[in-house]
Amino acid sequence: MSHKPGEKKWFPLESNDSVMNKYIEGMGVDTSKVQFNEVLSMEDWALDMVPQPVHGVVMLYPIKDVQEEYRKQQEAKIAAEGQTVSPNVKYIKQTIGNACGTIGILHALTNCDRSVLGLPDGDSYIEKFMNSTSGKSPDEVAQFLNEDDGLEATHEVVANEGQTAQVDIDEPVNNHFVCLS
Repeated sequence: MSHKPGEKKWFPLESNDSVMNKYIEGMGVDTSKVQFNEVLSMEDWALDMVPQPVHGVVMLYPIKDVQEEYRKQQEAKIAAEGQTVSPNVKYIKQTIGNACGTIGILHALTNCDRSVLGLPDGDSYIEKFMNSTSGKSPDEVAQFLNEDDGLEATHEVVANEGQTAQVDIDEPVNNHFVCLS
Protein backbone atom coordinates (compact mmCIF):
# COMPACT_ATOMS: atom_id res chain seq x y z
CA MET A 1 0.00 0.00 0.00
CA SER A 2 1.50 3.34 -1.00
CA HIS A 3 1.09 6.50 1.02
CA LYS A 4 1.57 10.13 0.09
CA PRO A 5 4.37 12.20 1.62
CA GLY A 6 3.27 13.81 4.86
CA GLU A 7 0.72 11.11 5.68
CA LYS A 8 0.95 9.40 9.04
CA LYS A 9 3.31 6.40 9.16
CA TRP A 10 4.16 3.87 11.83
CA PHE A 11 7.19 1.63 12.05
CA PRO A 12 6.41 -1.78 10.51
CA LEU A 13 5.76 -4.76 12.77
CA GLU A 14 7.88 -7.88 12.59
CA SER A 15 6.04 -11.05 11.62
CA ASN A 16 6.72 -12.71 14.94
CA ASP A 17 4.16 -14.42 17.15
CA SER A 18 5.92 -13.30 20.36
CA VAL A 19 5.75 -9.65 19.24
CA MET A 20 2.10 -9.99 18.25
CA ASN A 21 1.20 -11.65 21.55
CA LYS A 22 2.93 -8.89 23.50
CA TYR A 23 0.94 -6.38 21.41
CA ILE A 24 -2.45 -7.97 22.09
CA GLU A 25 -1.60 -8.37 25.79
CA GLY A 26 -1.04 -4.62 25.79
CA MET A 27 -4.52 -4.27 24.31
CA GLY A 28 -5.98 -6.32 27.17
CA VAL A 29 -6.35 -9.73 25.50
CA ASP A 30 -5.81 -12.74 27.75
CA THR A 31 -3.14 -14.68 25.83
CA SER A 32 -3.76 -17.76 27.97
CA LYS A 33 -7.08 -17.97 26.07
CA VAL A 34 -6.14 -16.76 22.58
CA GLN A 35 -2.77 -16.07 20.99
CA PHE A 36 -0.87 -15.88 17.76
CA ASN A 37 1.20 -18.91 16.76
CA GLU A 38 3.67 -19.28 13.94
CA VAL A 39 2.66 -21.52 11.06
CA LEU A 40 5.81 -23.18 9.74
CA SER A 41 4.34 -24.54 6.52
CA MET A 42 1.03 -25.20 4.81
CA GLU A 43 1.76 -28.94 4.76
CA ASP A 44 -0.42 -31.18 6.92
CA TRP A 45 2.36 -32.02 9.41
CA ALA A 46 2.86 -28.31 10.16
CA LEU A 47 -0.82 -27.42 10.27
CA ASP A 48 -1.34 -30.27 12.75
CA MET A 49 1.00 -28.41 15.12
CA VAL A 50 -1.19 -25.28 15.20
CA PRO A 51 -3.25 -25.07 18.41
CA GLN A 52 -6.99 -25.38 17.86
CA PRO A 53 -9.42 -23.79 17.40
CA VAL A 54 -8.09 -21.25 14.90
CA HIS A 55 -10.04 -17.97 14.93
CA GLY A 56 -8.07 -16.16 12.24
CA VAL A 57 -4.86 -16.07 10.26
CA VAL A 58 -2.60 -13.04 9.90
CA MET A 59 -0.10 -13.53 7.09
CA LEU A 60 2.83 -11.46 5.85
CA TYR A 61 3.68 -11.71 2.17
CA PRO A 62 5.94 -9.86 -0.28
CA ILE A 63 4.16 -7.35 -2.53
CA LYS A 64 4.75 -7.96 -6.22
CA ASP A 65 3.86 -5.74 -9.18
CA VAL A 66 1.21 -8.19 -10.36
CA GLN A 67 -0.53 -8.07 -6.98
CA GLU A 68 -0.47 -4.27 -6.92
CA GLU A 69 -2.00 -4.19 -10.41
CA TYR A 70 -4.73 -6.62 -9.34
CA ARG A 71 -5.42 -4.56 -6.20
CA LYS A 72 -5.84 -1.41 -8.30
CA GLN A 73 -8.20 -3.25 -10.69
CA GLN A 74 -10.30 -4.50 -7.78
CA GLU A 75 -10.35 -1.03 -6.20
CA ALA A 76 -11.58 0.48 -9.50
CA LYS A 77 -14.21 -2.24 -9.91
CA ILE A 78 -15.54 -1.67 -6.39
CA ALA A 79 -15.58 2.10 -6.96
CA ALA A 80 -17.57 1.61 -10.19
CA GLU A 81 -19.91 -1.22 -9.14
CA GLY A 82 -20.01 -0.98 -5.36
CA GLN A 83 -19.59 -3.88 -2.98
CA THR A 84 -21.84 -5.71 -0.56
CA VAL A 85 -20.16 -6.70 2.69
CA SER A 86 -21.92 -8.55 5.48
CA PRO A 87 -22.68 -6.29 8.44
CA ASN A 88 -21.25 -9.07 10.62
CA VAL A 89 -17.77 -8.50 9.20
CA LYS A 90 -15.69 -5.84 10.95
CA TYR A 91 -13.47 -4.12 8.40
CA ILE A 92 -10.96 -1.32 8.93
CA LYS A 93 -9.55 0.69 6.07
CA GLN A 94 -5.80 1.20 6.38
CA THR A 95 -4.79 4.84 5.96
CA ILE A 96 -1.68 4.87 8.18
CA GLY A 97 1.52 3.87 6.41
CA ASN A 98 3.11 0.61 7.63
CA ALA A 99 0.15 -0.10 9.92
CA CYS A 100 -0.94 -3.24 8.04
CA GLY A 101 0.27 -5.47 10.89
CA THR A 102 -1.88 -3.59 13.38
CA ILE A 103 -4.83 -3.58 10.97
CA GLY A 104 -4.47 -7.36 10.48
CA ILE A 105 -4.32 -7.93 14.22
CA LEU A 106 -7.36 -5.70 14.79
CA HIS A 107 -9.26 -7.56 12.05
CA ALA A 108 -8.45 -10.88 13.72
CA LEU A 109 -9.50 -9.66 17.16
CA THR A 110 -12.62 -7.68 16.24
CA ASN A 111 -14.01 -10.50 14.10
CA CYS A 112 -13.54 -12.95 16.95
CA ASP A 113 -16.27 -13.62 19.51
CA ARG A 114 -15.54 -11.40 22.53
CA SER A 115 -15.86 -14.34 24.91
CA VAL A 116 -12.89 -16.00 23.20
CA LEU A 117 -10.64 -13.01 23.94
CA GLY A 118 -10.95 -13.30 27.73
CA LEU A 119 -11.49 -9.57 28.16
CA PRO A 120 -11.92 -8.01 31.57
CA ASP A 121 -15.17 -6.08 32.09
CA GLY A 122 -14.93 -3.06 29.81
CA ASP A 123 -11.44 -2.03 30.90
CA SER A 124 -9.28 -3.25 28.02
CA TYR A 125 -8.15 -1.22 25.03
CA ILE A 126 -9.55 -3.73 22.55
CA GLU A 127 -12.99 -3.72 24.18
CA LYS A 128 -13.04 0.08 24.26
CA PHE A 129 -11.95 0.08 20.60
CA MET A 130 -14.71 -2.35 19.62
CA ASN A 131 -17.32 -0.35 21.54
CA SER A 132 -16.12 3.00 20.14
CA THR A 133 -16.08 1.78 16.54
CA SER A 134 -19.21 -0.38 16.56
CA GLY A 135 -21.47 0.55 13.66
CA LYS A 136 -18.87 2.85 12.07
CA SER A 137 -17.84 2.63 8.42
CA PRO A 138 -14.32 1.45 7.50
CA ASP A 139 -13.39 5.09 6.77
CA GLU A 140 -14.68 6.23 10.17
CA VAL A 141 -12.72 3.50 11.95
CA ALA A 142 -9.62 4.52 9.96
CA GLN A 143 -10.10 8.10 11.16
CA PHE A 144 -10.52 6.86 14.73
CA LEU A 145 -7.16 5.02 14.47
CA ASN A 146 -5.54 8.07 12.91
CA GLU A 147 -6.43 10.05 16.02
CA ASP A 148 -5.68 7.28 18.55
CA ASP A 149 -2.40 8.16 20.23
CA GLY A 150 -2.72 5.29 22.73
CA LEU A 151 -2.64 2.54 20.15
CA GLU A 152 0.10 4.33 18.24
CA ALA A 153 2.26 4.34 21.38
CA THR A 154 1.58 0.63 22.01
CA HIS A 155 2.38 -0.11 18.35
CA GLU A 156 5.67 1.79 18.59
CA VAL A 157 6.76 -0.23 21.65
CA VAL A 158 6.17 -3.60 19.98
CA ALA A 159 7.53 -2.43 16.60
CA ASN A 160 10.89 -2.18 18.36
CA GLU A 161 10.60 -5.76 19.67
CA GLY A 162 11.65 -8.87 17.83
CA GLN A 163 14.77 -10.07 16.15
CA THR A 164 14.99 -7.77 13.13
CA ALA A 165 16.61 -4.35 13.26
CA GLN A 166 14.02 -1.61 12.77
CA VAL A 167 14.10 0.05 9.35
CA ASP A 168 13.95 3.79 8.85
CA ILE A 169 10.31 4.88 8.93
CA ASP A 170 10.62 6.38 5.42
CA GLU A 171 12.31 3.31 3.93
CA PRO A 172 9.97 1.55 1.47
CA VAL A 173 8.47 -1.67 2.84
CA ASN A 174 7.55 -4.25 0.25
CA ASN A 175 5.69 -6.67 2.51
CA HIS A 176 2.06 -6.58 3.56
CA PHE A 177 0.01 -8.24 6.31
CA VAL A 178 -3.47 -9.57 5.57
CA CYS A 179 -6.00 -11.24 7.84
CA LEU A 180 -8.35 -14.10 7.12
CA SER A 181 -10.91 -14.62 9.82
